[in-house]
Amino acid sequence: MMTTYTSEQVINALMIEFKQLVEDGYPPEISEDQYLTWLKTLTYEQLVTETATDDEFLTLEIFMGAHN
Repeated sequence: MMTTYTSEQVINALMIEFKQLVEDGYPPEISEDQYLTWLKTLTYEQLVTETATDDEFLTLEIFMGAHN
């Protein structure tokens, strides 16, 4: 069964991932606030694309479970 997420849930997971990457030493190209502002302009489909998930190896369900 496929789980449905809201745009807000996907944005929250992407923000958690962003913060984790920064903590791991990846220098951000934009600030956290800028990233959040940009994410809020995206459609649901664009948000899912931003997660870099697929139907085989890293599903949206796995991504969401790892980032909440």
